[in-house]
Amino acid sequence: MSKNIIIAAAAALVIAAAIAGGVLIGRTTGGDGGERVAALTPTATAAGQHSVAFAVDPQYEGRVLLTRSDCTGDGRLTGFFRWTLAPGTEGQPYRIVTVPWEGIPDSPGRDATSGQAKIGGLVPGREYTVVVYKRDSKDIWAMSTLTAPSCDDYAAACPPSADLMAQGPVAGATTDTTARVWLRTCYGTTARVEYKVAGASWAAAQKTAAGDVDPAHDNTLIVTIDGLAPSTRYDYRVTVDGILADQPDGHLWTMPRPGTAAKFRFLTASDSHQLRTQNRPGVGEAFASMRRSDAQFAILLGDLMSVDDFGLFHPSDKEAYLRHYRDNWSQAQFRQLLAGLSTVMMWDDHDILNDWDQKDAAPYGFAKEAFQDFVGRQNPPPVRSGATYFTFDAGDVSFFVLDDRSFRDKKDGPDNERKTMLGAEQKQDLKRWLTSSPAKFKFITSGVPFNDHQTVPLKKNDGWDGFRTEREEIFDFIHDNHVGGVMLISGDAHWPGVFKLSHGILEFQTSPAAVSPPNPPPSTEGAPDVLFKDGLKNVFGRFDVDTTAVPPRVDFTMVQSDGTELYKLSLTEADLAQ
Repeated sequence: MSKNIIIAAAAALVIAAAIAGGVLIGRTTGGDGGERVAALTPTATAAGQHSVAFAVDPQYEGRVLLTRSDCTGDGRLTGFFRWTLAPGTEGQPYRIVTVPWEGIPDSPGRDATSGQAKIGGLVPGREYTVVVYKRDSKDIWAMSTLTAPSCDDYAAACPPSADLMAQGPVAGATTDTTARVWLRTCYGTTARVEYKVAGASWAAAQKTAAGDVDPAHDNTLIVTIDGLAPSTRYDYRVTVDGILADQPDGHLWTMPRPGTAAKFRFLTASDSHQLRTQNRPGVGEAFASMRRSDAQFAILLGDLMSVDDFGLFHPSDKEAYLRHYRDNWSQAQFRQLLAGLSTVMMWDDHDILNDWDQKDAAPYGFAKEAFQDFVGRQNPPPVRSGATYFTFDAGDVSFFVLDDRSFRDKKDGPDNERKTMLGAEQKQDLKRWLTSSPAKFKFITSGVPFNDHQTVPLKKNDGWDGFRTEREEIFDFIHDNHVGGVMLISGDAHWPGVFKLSHGILEFQTSPAAVSPPNPPPSTEGAPDVLFKDGLKNVFGRFDVDTTAVPPRVDFTMVQSDGTELYKLSLTEADLAQ
């Protein structure tokens, strides 16, 4: 029996005595992590102890959430709780009781006439079962077990000034008929998305079903929109608990139908973190320019935030990662970009720890959980369950978004056929995709550069320059199997460049979007692979793809944060043949 079941059972039994017995209804958590809706029937045993029998009640819907807490002078908390109202009982009286782990009820309880109430005297770190029952009934309406947060943690997560929607909305991955929208709320319990074809009246908007905010994922929620038309721009907005929340303008594009010729624009950028630089003039300018670029979607190439402050600090728990995601997702220009442009994202080292090459050692687990809460669930489905790498298609163009952190060997180890950045399974999946996809153009995205040029000595061997044997294995595989149309997109370097690597394979290094100051370019005198380089600028990449043209073509532009075009390159299928 799980700890949560024990707590819930103890709570029900104590309250049974307080309200003169009866069958008590409550929601508990099973040992497998699944929820149980149960009738709790106490059975007396020796020494006044009790056992509990469970019977499922499929009609029960109640739950209670801690939605906010304030600190008091004695270091205790006043908690603000919300619960689902009983159908038809809005405005009727409820009584709410807290039961700490020791099993002593907070007597005599508190009355409430709506779906929310506050309770004082909570001890940070202590587990409580909070029970709500209809005052005119002996049945519990809602019950949940939770741990009272520390003052600092909850204030950082949900400050008193926070709106219904603390972060978001984010237009996530789309297909030709679906879209995912992410949001995080401090005080809401449910949300739905209203959407319409761009330019139409909101009076004609459709609505998704309401979804429940998930406290286990930092009060975030993914809403999926179905039944959309291919290659179509939609406007959307989010309501939380039936209220239209303050939010940036929401727009998204659906993808072209899979396998069909298409014409579209996408953007790429990396190093989106603005830590310690968000007040510098110009930081965030790239995000505003990206939003104005009339693109269908964007790919963010990692370093979405910098949890370690560029290697100066070492996070020790999941909350440290969540704080940085909340902070960066709250920056005005970045928030507007994520709301107004369909986006998929990958992670890189600063989303875990600087130059991460420790596989699943701590704190990797905390980093991955936070990444999944804020990013992973809005991305396309992973190639393998539990992985963070994925593929997606836009018409007859395909993308493979790598995970170059989870499986890599140590960067300073011998560079031979055993050393890997991708791991055996991911590399196998990449090769299978290369040979099986019929796409006209195939883009491989990597958080780190494929080229050998570095400006920061400490970054030596962190990119593919430290994994040259595996890199050339992949390039040779592309060439030997005559896989045409392959292009590489990378980030991390904090300076932009375009390179022609082995077998003529092209790399577009689109970095950085927001890091300040950007790095200067390295010395590359006499290096034949460098087609373009620049430095000390924030940039993003713009790709115009047209497979309806004869021959199909890709036009690339490196764009400075203010919209200035720094470099252009036009390519056809013949230029990318193998």
